[in-house]
Amino acid sequence: MVVDTLKIPFFSGILIPSTYPIARYLPPYYQHTVTTYLNRLFSQNSLRKGYILDPFGISPFLPVELANAGAAVIVCCNNPILRQVVSLVALAPQSHEFQAILAEISSLRKLESRLETFLRSLYHSVCNICLSEIEVEAYLWERDTSTNLHRLTAKQYQCAQCGNEGLFAITVQDDLNLQRLPRRSLIEIQAASKVLDKNDPAYPAVIDALSVYPTRALYALVTLLNKIDELNLNQRQRQLLYGLLIGCFDLSNGLWAFPSKRHRPKQLSLPTQFLELNVWKALEKSTALWVEAIQECHFLPVTISASQRPKPGEILIFPGRLKELLHRLPANEILAVVTSLPRPNQAFWTLSAIWSGWLEGKAKGKSLRSAFLRKRYDWGWHCRALTAAFQELASHLPKKTPCFALLEEYEANFLSATLIAADQAGFRLDSLTLRNDQGRAQIHWSIYPPNSPIEQHLAKDRQQLLSALKIHLGEIIRQAIQQTLEPAPTAQIHAVALASLVHSSHPGNHIESPSHSILEIVPFQSVSDYPNFFFALLEDTLNTSPFLVAINGEEKSLENRRWWMTEPNLDHSPLSDQTEERIVEHFLHHNTATFQEIDQAVCDQSEYISIPSLSLIQECLESYADYDQHSHRWNLRQEEDPTKRSLEINEMRKHILKIGHHLGYTTKDDDCILWLDPVNRPAALWSIQPTAALRVLLTASQKQEVKTYLVIPGSRVNLLMYKLQQYPFLKQQVGKRIHVIRFRQIRWLVSQPNIHPDLFDAWLNTDPIQYRSSQLSLW
Repeated sequence: MVVDTLKIPFFSGILIPSTYPIARYLPPYYQHTVTTYLNRLFSQNSLRKGYILDPFGISPFLPVELANAGAAVIVCCNNPILRQVVSLVALAPQSHEFQAILAEISSLRKLESRLETFLRSLYHSVCNICLSEIEVEAYLWERDTSTNLHRLTAKQYQCAQCGNEGLFAITVQDDLNLQRLPRRSLIEIQAASKVLDKNDPAYPAVIDALSVYPTRALYALVTLLNKIDELNLNQRQRQLLYGLLIGCFDLSNGLWAFPSKRHRPKQLSLPTQFLELNVWKALEKSTALWVEAIQECHFLPVTISASQRPKPGEILIFPGRLKELLHRLPANEILAVVTSLPRPNQAFWTLSAIWSGWLEGKAKGKSLRSAFLRKRYDWGWHCRALTAAFQELASHLPKKTPCFALLEEYEANFLSATLIAADQAGFRLDSLTLRNDQGRAQIHWSIYPPNSPIEQHLAKDRQQLLSALKIHLGEIIRQAIQQTLEPAPTAQIHAVALASLVHSSHPGNHIESPSHSILEIVPFQSVSDYPNFFFALLEDTLNTSPFLVAINGEEKSLENRRWWMTEPNLDHSPLSDQTEERIVEHFLHHNTATFQEIDQAVCDQSEYISIPSLSLIQECLESYADYDQHSHRWNLRQEEDPTKRSLEINEMRKHILKIGHHLGYTTKDDDCILWLDPVNRPAALWSIQPTAALRVLLTASQKQEVKTYLVIPGSRVNLLMYKLQQYPFLKQQVGKRIHVIRFRQIRWLVSQPNIHPDLFDAWLNTDPIQYRSSQLSLW
């Protein structure tokens, strides 16, 4: 099958809330993204003729969505926890099934009581107000700066007797409860022995990793783990049990910073303040979170194939390494690689190794044993790891196999690690798109196994070539900004520069470069941390290019700077204006649309690496259309009829010409209306338009001699002011040399009997303009 890689757009999708268990360690997931990609590339008939391969298995919803789209999916997943989560999501279980498992756990016996009663008793305390017995929902721990150890300081509860709720200081009773627990060292031995043997060299690292669990939580979890083998469950029920426990394992640790609401830990390091959640409450919460997430996706149940050749709509989860899988696969039957890219996360990989041992025994824990031995993962290490995976794909899969990769939680070094690794492995870049406001990138490659090592230049030539390369990068960046006519953030600049320096399927798309790939100048093996090497090269380029300037140069961090040209050519519309035009055109053809339809239409027509932001699309919709709460659709307003707007434009022209004559100016009626003073000097330039296009203002900002008045409908003002936020050098001229005027102001002004030239601007400013932020909640 021949894929037209030049026409692969950004696929937007709908974000699944990252609240499901362990979501904080995984890439955000946008439903419908991979389905839309599959539908663009394959017919249902051709999709049945082979397999879709996910070589990383880091996103548990992705293979299930692919299978729901009719694909036969093969997932390589070396992480036992992720395999359990994929299997759980594939079941599409109902709420009552989770509740039944929770009831089974509750009914287990511990000493003379039910297990639920025992676990909840660990969190019994007294109300600080009425002294009634209460159950603590969570305890607050704080680091003592003098000892660097955490101490219990507060408890969170709701008293059924007096109604008091919130955080309260701990009491003597709470300290006594902690002292009654078994010694921590004994609890740690029990927990660690389920993961590795005591004589294993990695065993001390397991004990060290368990320090993220408060003693009470670890005791409760060990007690729970010791009892679950008594449950008599079928395979489906055991899968649900494991899902509940995985959620509980994570909710019970101390990696929940307080009062922060963003919990995405990368390292096993306790925050200064953290909450210790009641373990039974954690089980209940795990149940609720799984139900919410699975219902949100509306997935149909998917069969996890026991065969090495899954049928369409089924998933094969391979539990080993990618190299092992590829040697077993019928390579010519792999239709495409579709995956979400992993990023380094010491916390998740280490916890996964522990949880695997807890759930399935030491044998499963050993498959991730290396996670205990490596404490830090830099981008250089990650680049080499990705290179090894990509080389396996390149050496086993047919030439030109399409590869679609989602890079979520975008950052520059993540993209560098990915593109450099793929280039070293022999991939050819077809397309790269970036939505900076969401932190998302999408990459499409065709696999081209290198027939010979990448040609490399002699070391003595490298300095000269690197100097030429910086000049090349400066021009590439200047051209990219010139195309969009918008100040570009460093993340966008980085993506543009990097994409120009890797092997591409469309080399003619780039201006002449000193090499086809940066790897020809600086070999992969010669740099230990290629992502940081490239970022330093980019920084040097930006700081020395005579064609580029940082419009917020006061920003100390390069990542936060935005870049503009020293000599822009304003011969076309900025990207924000093009986006507005496309949205209006879509409405004129369809009259009504959902946010998702508009968004994807904008993405489909985008010609650049940078995709218009969701907030720009929202502002355009609010400027032109009304939202229907019942149908969840946007409907074009009647006053936006092109004929009506044309009549209004003619009305404004007549009014402005009349006002000019009244004030004693000579007027010239052209595309723009020019007012000339008594000695025939330009006094004011009037531009009337039905849109919020910025091009007139950008042109005016370069001309210092005449005031410019932009006359637009009132419904365009907020959109225009939103766009102006991208151009601080332009925004500061508004209200001084540049004035934005609503249609209604002109109508009011022409109705006044006595208009005095000296008071003219003051009268226009009686209806000031300002930006009001909209809420992006209707899409």
